[in-house]
Amino acid sequence: MARLIDTMEGSGTVRSSSGDHADVHYVLQVYQDQISVANMQNPHAMMPGFKSIEGRISPVCFSGDPELTLELQDGHKLKFFLRIRAAPSLPKAQYGRRCV
Repeated sequence: MARLIDTMEGSGTVRSSSGDHADVHYVLQVYQDQISVANMQNPHAMMPGFKSIEGRISPVCFSGDPELTLELQDGHKLKFFLRIRAAPSLPKAQYGRRCV
């Protein structure tokens, strides 16, 4: 079971593998798995597991690029990929190196 351990929101920069960049706004949620290590003495014992980060970045930029980096407002960098859940309202011709 994963639990929310942090939320980050701010302004940053998305950089593509070709060096293109765009200013964005992001809202990220950090989740951490909880692994049961129950035993006779402590039947509810848990230990932290893997972390995952989900969120939204707008505008969406460089949607065809598999190697993107988000530079967070605090200076940290996060490599990521886009997973678009809803069908975009813009024609496909407007995707690629542009932001939508």
